[in-house]
Amino acid sequence: MSVLGCSGHEIPPSPKEQRVPENDVVIDSAAPCVTGRPVETSFCGLPLEGDFENTNDLEVVAQASTTSASCTQLYVATRTINDRVPRVRRYKMISVEPCAFARDEDFAEVTGEISAISTSPDGVVFGLGYDRVRRLAPAPAIDCALDAVEITMHSALTLAPDGRSGWVLVDTTGKPKAAPLAFTGDACHVGPPSEHGFKSKVSGLVMDDRNQLHVLPLTDGKSPLAKPYILDPRTGVIREYEVADRVGGFYSLFDLAPCNEGTCVFDGTRMLNFTSDGHFLGAVPEPRGDGWFAPRAYVGSWTGPLFQLGTGSGSHPGLRLQFIKVPGGT
Repeated sequence: MSVLGCSGHEIPPSPKEQRVPENDVVIDSAAPCVTGRPVETSFCGLPLEGDFENTNDLEVVAQASTTSASCTQLYVATRTINDRVPRVRRYKMISVEPCAFARDEDFAEVTGEISAISTSPDGVVFGLGYDRVRRLAPAPAIDCALDAVEITMHSALTLAPDGRSGWVLVDTTGKPKAAPLAFTGDACHVGPPSEHGFKSKVSGLVMDDRNQLHVLPLTDGKSPLAKPYILDPRTGVIREYEVADRVGGFYSLFDLAPCNEGTCVFDGTRMLNFTSDGHFLGAVPEPRGDGWFAPRAYVGSWTGPLFQLGTGSGSHPGLRLQFIKVPGGT
């Protein structure tokens, strides 16, 4: 439809905004999977899924990443207004410079009523839902037997980097306890919970390759005393993260993710990098987007790169992924 301007001349309709490829990269689903870290913080190319062109219809439910010696994979659970349950898709890194990911056709899309996912480099995917822990992949999907464990909306899930074991955190906002997750073949089992509890309510959880839990305490944003810490649920031994005096305390902890050889902690407008032993490596301001990016969560993997996942707008609709250069590392 044309519109008449003040002079009486017709004003042609504005053309539909075209989607701009990230970094002008071509997405080739047949390309082999690779791993690596781009030199600088930058957006990664992703395939545009047809249902996701309208970003307002897209909800990112959960995310996870794994890295092996030669391959970084990204798992994303999303749903649109037409979906009753989330669907989990896997993407593989096909280029480091420029950063790009393609749909991994070797992984069949799976669905499930889940609020969190955790994955392993060999394709094992566990999902956490209301009153259940379910192995979503490989097929067939199976529900884990629960031993003295009640799964609620205040539970959390994390797998070891090698995907051979895990922990399920029960009652994150009350008196949290960790229950071991074990699985062999087509059977999995959760519980009973460890007798050793946590020193705080929990807002973030990551398992390392020594069967220890890196814990992000749930804080009120007013006290500088709360610190992330490492808990061995089998013994109850707790070690707090160490931070340089020049950095000060923690004031507004909101996210924790594995990155490089340790973890990254997000505190207010800062991102801090730590070793797997909780020793401080460096800090930088939290990365910014480009005006067409609404970040939802950070996602990383042990020994692998760190990303910020979110949705785009304007000429960058749908799912967007930003590689994050880690302080104290590459």
